[in-house]
Amino acid sequence: MTRWSLAWGCVLSLLGASVASAQAPTPVRNPTTVVLTVSSDHATVTRYELGFFQVGAIDPVQTSDLGTGAADANWNLQKPLPSYPIGVIYIAKARAYANDLASDWSPSSDPFYRTPAPPSAVAIR
Repeated sequence: MTRWSLAWGCVLSLLGASVASAQAPTPVRNPTTVVLTVSSDHATVTRYELGFFQVGAIDPVQTSDLGTGAADANWNLQKPLPSYPIGVIYIAKARAYANDLASDWSPSSDPFYRTPAPPSAVAIR
């Protein structure tokens, strides 16, 4: 096993309200934070990339560069969840980069979606 094979084992989760179920997970509504559990080789990673996948798709419809940063004592790296389209159910996957060398995508997050913001109050005169 090479040193890099450890870095590719990041695990992804989304923070937001979720419901535990014995069946398929209920999609998380409006998550705001992505949590990557990084490997002990985190220091060699130059950036992480987050992919937004429609359920069942093999290619992401959108990717976002999460950069890197200091992991906490539990090897977690928390980042704000980048913007994504409203009303579509996605799963997220992450991958690590060492310069131009990319890992495989991580296992999928639970499904999630974003709802529209409530309408703002408009004064009619």
